[in-house]
Amino acid sequence: MFAEHGPAAGHAVIGGCLRQACDDGLIEVDDPLRAAAQLYQAMLGDAQMRLLTDAPRKLTEAEVHTSIVEAVRVFLRGVAVRP
Repeated sequence: MFAEHGPAAGHAVIGGCLRQACDDGLIEVDDPLRAAAQLYQAMLGDAQMRLLTDAPRKLTEAEVHTSIVEAVRVFLRGVAVRP
C-alpha cells in the first residue's frame, strides 16, 4: 500500500511532467515513467540513506534542497535534446 500511494504516486506525477517535456521537444527519454523513478531516487539520495541508516548527522533543510536541485540539474543535462 505504501509503494502505491507513496513512490508510485510520485513517479506518476514526475513521469507526466517528463512525458510533457518530451512531447514539447525539451528532453528525450524512452520511458518517462522509468526516468521518473530514476530521478525520484536521485532526489532522495543521501538524505534517505542517512535516515535509513540512522546516521549521526542528518542533512539540514538547505543541504536537502541543494541535493535535490543538483540531482534535477544532472538529470536534465543527461536527457536534454542535443542540437
